[in-house]
Formats: sequence, C-alpha cells, structure tokens
Amino acid sequence: MRALSFLLTAFLCACKPSSPPSVYMSSPNPRPPLGPPGCARPIAGGYMDDRLGTPCHFTMFRGAKVCLPNNMGLVIFGVCDPTGKTERIWINREPNCLGNGTSKYVISTIDLQCDATLGGNIQVVDPMPLADQVLYTNDQNGKNCMPSSLSGNALHPVHNIAPPPIPRFIYETDLPSTVCK
Repeated sequence: MRALSFLLTAFLCACKPSSPPSVYMSSPNPRPPLGPPGCARPIAGGYMDDRLGTPCHFTMFRGAKVCLPNNMGLVIFGVCDPTGKTERIWINREPNCLGNGTSKYVISTIDLQCDATLGGNIQVVDPMPLADQVLYTNDQNGKNCMPSSLSGNALHPVHNIAPPPIPRFIYETDLPSTVCK
C-alpha cells in the first residue's frame, strides 16, 4: 500500500506543471510577439517581409515553416563593452547557406544545417560595425571587461546589439508563415 501511495504521489507531482509552457522559452529574454505576423510579399527572386524590412525565404525554423530573413550572419559569441553601455556581438559574415551574411539579422545556432530544421535564436544588430574592433571579454571572475588578443575584421566584425525600441530577438511567431495574396 505504501508503494502504491508513493507511486501515486510521484505521478501527481510529475504531472503538475510548475509554470505554463511558453513558446519563448529558448530565448534568453522572453517578450510578447510583435503582433500578428504579416504575410510574405512575392518579389523577384523570393519574398519580402515588410514588417522587418528584409527579403526572406521559406524554411523550417524552430518547428515552424516561416519566411526567414535572407543573408543572416552567424553569431560567433557575445563580447562585453568596456564602458558597460551596450552589449556587443562578434559575427561571422562569411557567405553560408543562408546567404551572403550581410543582414542586420544574425542567428546563433550550435550547428548550421540548412537542409534540416534550423534552431537557435535570431538577433538584431546595429548594421554598422564598431570602429573599435577589439574583442573585450570578461575576466575569470566575470567582473571586469578586458581587451583580448583577438580583434574583429571585415568578415568577422564586432557590432552593437540593436538599440531599443528595436527588439533584440526575433521569434518564429514574428515571421510570416504565409504568402500575401
């Protein structure tokens, strides 16, 4: 009887969620959607996402077929700002299967496999690379932002994260999932 009550208690505890599920759980800074996603307008050679102001193409991203921004760069890693003002990000702008890497939209993903469903997070960066291309990283204690021996370059520049009110992350629910009629 004790074993049965233990199993019943374990079952009830396992089934009771501690918080409601969210589609934004994989992004570090959850926010509400930008609103109902628009449709992708056909243009020569593809589609246009008018809300984000960028050409896009349909592919699977985080389990949904959406119009993903073209020409996204790949996030190498985040770097600190020695003044403490803005978060910076180091980007790989080399051409890849997402395009030529020149977009203000960048994706952080562990493994870029364009023939499979893409995962990761889409972030928005300031389109202009920083004049200071020194890579600053936190010390071992994570308290001091120190210059490293690495620096950005034309194909691997350092950018600021886009300033507010521009959202830092773009979710699959923000992207068009239909073609405009």
